[in-house]
Amino acid sequence: MRADELIHSVRDSVPDALERGAGISNQLRAELYVSGVLTAPDSGTATVFQPDGQQVATGAVTVTDSVATFSVSISDTALLGDQYRVEWALTVGAETYRHRTRAEVVRKRLVCPISVVDLFSSRHSWTQTPQTACQGSACQTTQTSSLKPGSGHKCRYALLGAGLT
Repeated sequence: MRADELIHSVRDSVPDALERGAGISNQLRAELYVSGVLTAPDSGTATVFQPDGQQVATGAVTVTDSVATFSVSISDTALLGDQYRVEWALTVGAETYRHRTRAEVVRKRLVCPISVVDLFSSRHSWTQTPQTACQGSACQTTQTSSLKPGSGHKCRYALLGAGLT
């Protein structure tokens, strides 16, 4: 790599879930980082491919708050699966950055009904529980924090499912 080349990446933590169906718009996002800084592309394109390599959709991206987005609809007959890919070509100045992200076509996107506000609302309280651990003749007491759900049913079920109660 030449010294004048910039290191770049597109944030890709989990595959995008593309819900199939007429009239359903799936919003894809690409956060471009150049030298570790979120960088707004001047322009760009996104292309979605099926697992067999057939092109599903292509078009120009929209840039909002330094993030490139692309809206795509997937037909009712599209194959369900997780081997879809999105190819991004994002331009900053005279440089075009190319990156691939993963996608999967699903019947329904999962939506979490719980937000951070729900978890830390006044209906819940953190409690401190002393824990004593001994090795041989040496014992140490520490405080363990746990979240106790109150009357909020959404949080109670989520916390039970996550084993946090």
